[in-house]
Amino acid sequence: MRAFLRAADKREESNPQLKEWVEKVREIAHDTEDVIERYMLAFSHLGRDSNGCNLYMGKMYALAKNLIVRHQVASEFQQIKLRLDNISQSRQRFTETYNLMDEGSGPKTNDTRGDALLLEGIDVVGIEEPKKQITEWLV
Repeated sequence: MRAFLRAADKREESNPQLKEWVEKVREIAHDTEDVIERYMLAFSHLGRDSNGCNLYMGKMYALAKNLIVRHQVASEFQQIKLRLDNISQSRQRFTETYNLMDEGSGPKTNDTRGDALLLEGIDVVGIEEPKKQITEWLV
């Protein structure tokens, strides 16, 4: 998630909607880290409450508390997943709407033919026959 946020940070200056979306994703990432930290803290304290004479009762108490903490963490992660799904859907809707609005402004196809000019002759594979045929036509 951090790698995604770093990559998105580089592009967000030119797109305010992307900037807002990245901020929401970043907020969810921080919330996720907070839940994990609370989970680790809660489990680090489990089992320390029991003393030697009440070992059995202490284990039963720790088991019950363990289940409660797991349920709380699962609930928090479900809420985070819902928020993430909502953000993803809103971003997808925005992208679809934005692309529909841009369709009239000209072709959006990527012409990758120019990319071949950047390759070395050794890196290009599978064009020997067409290259030979074109050379014969030209000569």
